[in-house]
Amino acid sequence: RDTGLALGLPPDEVGRLAKAFPHITARSIKTALAELPELSNVREHADRYGPIFDLAEGLDALPRGTAMHPCGVILSNDTLLRRTPVVPTPTEGFPAMQFDKEDVELDGLGGQLRADGQVARALTLIVHYADRSTTTRTRALPEPTAHTPVLAGTAQALHDALGLQRARVTALSLRAEDLTTARLSGQQLTFDRQTESARRLEPVLDRIAARWPGSVGPATLAHP
Repeated sequence: RDTGLALGLPPDEVGRLAKAFPHITARSIKTALAELPELSNVREHADRYGPIFDLAEGLDALPRGTAMHPCGVILSNDTLLRRTPVVPTPTEGFPAMQFDKEDVELDGLGGQLRADGQVARALTLIVHYADRSTTTRTRALPEPTAHTPVLAGTAQALHDALGLQRARVTALSLRAEDLTTARLSGQQLTFDRQTESARRLEPVLDRIAARWPGSVGPATLAHP
């Protein structure tokens, strides 16, 4: 719809064209045209609609605009406003971060602990509901740590144990508990090469991300 309107098609024609397609992603337009018999009438007008389909497929999965998630709350100290781009929200004027959630996760609780030279002995998950009630659960960590995979795994376990599938949740808060200085805490060797490599690599990635924001992100192995 957006592509057709942007290219000057009348709104009623755009509406008929959009309704002719089943509920699919824009990147599947040409596949649907080739395989679905109910789109034969659309195929007859390929000369008129071809540029629209090409552009729509190319734009698929790109951001359409910015929005604020009602449950997206970022917890940090006051240095966050100096490290990330923010814009004021339309009504309350709160600073809204412009990073997507994947980038935020990289600079999350574990990164903040490491930046402060601290480790946590426990995590607390606070669930906020629509009726303004809350549920609080705390779980001890295997050892004092700021290692993101351990923190993330513990947080996920806390969440899963609550069984919130039908609950009207409005926000989740995660808090590191019983903090201590990292250089004064011991660390149990795991003798697992992958885990130990990740622990050594983590502070390096933190320094890179601090100097060049957005340069570090999730990756996958490419297979031939």
